[in-house]
Amino acid sequence: MSVILQNGFIGIEQDLNHPRLCWRKLAGTVTASTEAEGFDAEFAYSEELVNAWKPTAVPANWTVTFPSSAPVSYVGIGAHTLGSSGATVAIQRLVGSTWTTFPGCTATPDDDAAILFLISPVDVGAIRVRVTGAVAEIGYILVGRVTEFPRKARFTGLPITESQQVEYRDNTSMTGKPLGRTLQRDGLEFSVEIDNLPETFRVNEWRAFREAMERGGRQFFFYAARPEKYPDEVALAWQRQPAPFERALPNARISGSIAMTCGGYRQP
Repeated sequence: MSVILQNGFIGIEQDLNHPRLCWRKLAGTVTASTEAEGFDAEFAYSEELVNAWKPTAVPANWTVTFPSSAPVSYVGIGAHTLGSSGATVAIQRLVGSTWTTFPGCTATPDDDAAILFLISPVDVGAIRVRVTGAVAEIGYILVGRVTEFPRKARFTGLPITESQQVEYRDNTSMTGKPLGRTLQRDGLEFSVEIDNLPETFRVNEWRAFREAMERGGRQFFFYAARPEKYPDEVALAWQRQPAPFERALPNARISGSIAMTCGGYRQP
């Protein structure tokens, strides 16, 4: 799928050719209108991808309610079957006692790739994901405040959409006859390289991101390389190894350099 922008969205501080990193996760209570047996609503808001939420019928609603009003600027959906099921998904917020769809934040995906909704920052008490048209599974939902990089990414190497990595093991008999092959690994593999970042970005955003990923029990995030020019370049991703902020220049305003190797979820 791709990045989907709320109507009228122009960015918080940076324009839409700057990368977006969506990793903050707002704590809240998860509920759903219906749940199939073994497909609980909470599975979609947990740090694992092997289980999913699946309603028994549509229209169906998945809701996360926050303890108090909280800032939201993105909703990410990954590890889903919305495209292959023929479903439509919409992102809604509670205004008073009425659920209202964010303008433009409705999609009928043609595949099961990651979807990232970028919305104008707003304080809300709850976010709802509404599924219509067909029953589908959703394995991962992330809701929170987006990180905008103050510099553009080095846009070289494999695009996210071309970064599929497949590894097989060839099986043979004791006499050397081929017995077929086993799929060992199938996913995305891409890199994020951004230079000339200010020291303030390291102290604030990047330090918080690393703490969450390396010590805070978080694993997955959504990354969009250039949301406006290349909306399909988005992934539900994870770090292959820690990505330190390297001081490359003796100038606090442009000193930093980041190189991060990422794995990504690929639709079956």
